[in-house]
Amino acid sequence: QVFSVLQVLLDIKRSLKESEKANFLLQKRVGTDALTGLPNRQQLNSTSDMYFESTLENDLYFGVEMLDIDFFKSINDTYGHQVGDECLCALADVLKNISSDSIFCARYGGDEFMILYKNHSDKDIIRISQEIRRQLSSQTSAKKLPEMTISQGICNRIPEAFNRVWDFTSLADNALYRVKKNGRNGTLLLNDSGELKKP
Repeated sequence: QVFSVLQVLLDIKRSLKESEKANFLLQKRVGTDALTGLPNRQQLNSTSDMYFESTLENDLYFGVEMLDIDFFKSINDTYGHQVGDECLCALADVLKNISSDSIFCARYGGDEFMILYKNHSDKDIIRISQEIRRQLSSQTSAKKLPEMTISQGICNRIPEAFNRVWDFTSLADNALYRVKKNGRNGTLLLNDSGELKKP
């Protein structure tokens, strides 16, 4: 009888462990973009709030980068959607390479990606943005993909009490729009909205 009770307890314990593992894998799947394997928009939202609160409380720099592939529709139209997907995955692989405890990369939607930086200087972020370009060029060459360029818009500054995450994403998006307006294939980092008034 004691043996059978122990057996039941062991079975319950094993079942709980299997359940926990299944839940963990499900949560990971829910927060991951199916095509690229990067965190998706849902995970991005929760992480951006976490990064923002941490930088606000500790008086650290918070950076947001919006980037996308230039003329991505043209790549799809010329080479087909499978090649387009491979281009997205190549860029995603580069972003996985630069990810760290203080750099969070996610697929924002379509061919647009977002990077969050915690406590990185402007100089650091510009260096990282150049590294993304260098690695992407190597990836496309190694995988025999069409040559592609990216546009990058970045906002980086220490948050103030009245700021919200949206202030940073909005400015990064405006910076990205400025890069596209000026011919694409470039990077623009802004610290405040006043810089948008400059030509």
